Amino acid sequence: MWHDEVPNIPTRCSLDTIANRFGKLLIQLCYNTGLTICNGRLGNDRDGKFTFCSPNGRSLIDYMLASPNDYDKISNFGILNINEFSDHSPLVFEVGIKTVTEENLPKVSSFIKWEKDKVERI
Repeated sequence: MWHDEVPNIPTRCSLDTIANRFGKLLIQLCYNTGLTICNGRLGNDRDGKFTFCSPNGRSLIDYMLASPNDYDKISNFGILNINEFSDHSPLVFEVGIKTVTEENLPKVSSFIKWEKDKVERI
């Protein structure tokens, strides 16, 4: 993935210090595609909270991936508390997009000069 300019990527933090084979594959996927892990990097999750909790322990296994060029479109990213319905914590975020309407479309004018004497005759 090529970018015209190198985006400013905040340093990522994580409370989970163990990376298994799947974590290493995820990091390789990010490297290959130019995506980054938003957990521990954006919004209210600057410390990289755990997203999974079981009797065997806690870990960070639920991720949001995004291009650094789109960080400005992501707001209010966070990890909610674990509740009685799941052993995973929900990830929440908002995505701001620009709506295209007739009012904000660029004005395009075209002028065709027609020369009658240059019409192809069959």
